[in-house]
Amino acid sequence: GAECLYNICEMSELCTILAFGAGAASKLTDGQGEESRMVRLFNPKYPEDYLRRPEKRQAHRDAVAAFYDT
Repeated sequence: GAECLYNICEMSELCTILAFGAGAASKLTDGQGEESRMVRLFNPKYPEDYLRRPEKRQAHRDAVAAFYDT
């Protein structure tokens, strides 16, 4: 019967969610009202694919840095 603050934050798209591992989906947001920006980053679904693609993990690191650097 209680509210879940994580779900409220997630559904209102006010919070950045950093997800790690196979099948994970990160959401980057600056949470600044009408002019807010949001980017989603998806990791490969299967563990074998995730481990074989270090360039994808690096691309996500770079995307996070670029998103918050502007």
